[in-house]
Amino acid sequence: MMFRLMSDALVERRFLKSCIDVADNVLASLSVRVLRHFTKVRPNKVVFTNFSGAYECNPKYICEEILRRKLPWELVWVYWGAHSGFRKNSLAPGMYPDGVELTERYSGDFYRHLYGARVIVDNGSSFISANYPKKRGQFVMNTWHGSLGIKRFPKDDGGKGSQYNQAGRRIGRATDLIVSNSEFEEMYYKETYFAKTPVKRFGHARNDMFFNKDPAFAAKIQAKVRAALEIPEGNRICLYAPTFRDDGDLRPYDLPYGDIQKALADRFGGTWTILTRFHFRTKKRTAHLTFPPGVISATNYPDIHELMFCADAGITDYSSWICEYIHTRRPGFLYATDMAHYGDIERGFYDPLDKMPFPLSTDGDGLLRTIREFDERKYLADCDSFIAKKGCIDDGHAAERIVDFLETIVGK
Repeated sequence: MMFRLMSDALVERRFLKSCIDVADNVLASLSVRVLRHFTKVRPNKVVFTNFSGAYECNPKYICEEILRRKLPWELVWVYWGAHSGFRKNSLAPGMYPDGVELTERYSGDFYRHLYGARVIVDNGSSFISANYPKKRGQFVMNTWHGSLGIKRFPKDDGGKGSQYNQAGRRIGRATDLIVSNSEFEEMYYKETYFAKTPVKRFGHARNDMFFNKDPAFAAKIQAKVRAALEIPEGNRICLYAPTFRDDGDLRPYDLPYGDIQKALADRFGGTWTILTRFHFRTKKRTAHLTFPPGVISATNYPDIHELMFCADAGITDYSSWICEYIHTRRPGFLYATDMAHYGDIERGFYDPLDKMPFPLSTDGDGLLRTIREFDERKYLADCDSFIAKKGCIDDGHAAERIVDFLETIVGK
């Protein structure tokens, strides 16, 4: 009898909590609707948001070009709080430049800024996933976050589908313009969520840095990355950054790190530090991983493009960053131990991996062999062919072209 009473009390408490949660959600929804109704669109306001919650990717470099031009615009960056589970240092000191106002995702100010923006710059479906309906007079520019990719988009079943597909369809309908850097990218936009969305081939602003020949700029980025990650002075850097697995499998991330460092030294000389940067979706599962000496975790470093800029070599499995790293002309390698499963079951590939310019291996011994036998002349020729095949136009001036376009929208 006592157990029955305790069970009834527990059920009652849970029921009351559910009622309170529903009431809170209803009140929050009403508050947002009131904000939406009474907040006026400000002609010079631009809001930036991205799928990782950190200051990175195309929105970052578009924002910095606006600041460089000293345009009289109100700039707001949406950061994700500690509860989000994404990169924990999204508010690290000195991360954001002067002239940018910050607002936390889902806060009251977040909705006030979003509803007041003339232009919203996104690189995924982050503002749509906040259940934000676009207002009349607002312009949504999407820059996406992949490029010349290896893995295919998740399959769109055309129906209700997954949350990812639902968000994808909503962002496709809401986007007024999507930015491309290639013929290839426009193909996969049209095959997925952006079939009816206007496209501009401006290039990707995040890749501009790879074409910057200013020694002072290079020294600044190198110093920033090396200080943040405590990389020994004089050490060369190899970046290992794999993608995530839908099934959560961590076995593909088991690398022979010490042997890789030796193989890199044998082929390219120097002493090597390996930076590991796991996808933010695997952050909780990979947090417990330990590494041998000379291997440093860079998972919480916010901007992978700065890591790419500093890396002397790169290793991934199926992540598209390696297809942008190609602009550095430095060695890149594919390490794909679960290639059949990932290709046939999880995602699939746009091109056969053995036809990519990056030397391919499916086990540790193969990776060491491809490093030691790296043929620079063949690799560079293959890189040129790959860029030409994809119709890529990245040239270091994407941010300029994008902001030129925004100047025709903002203030109007």
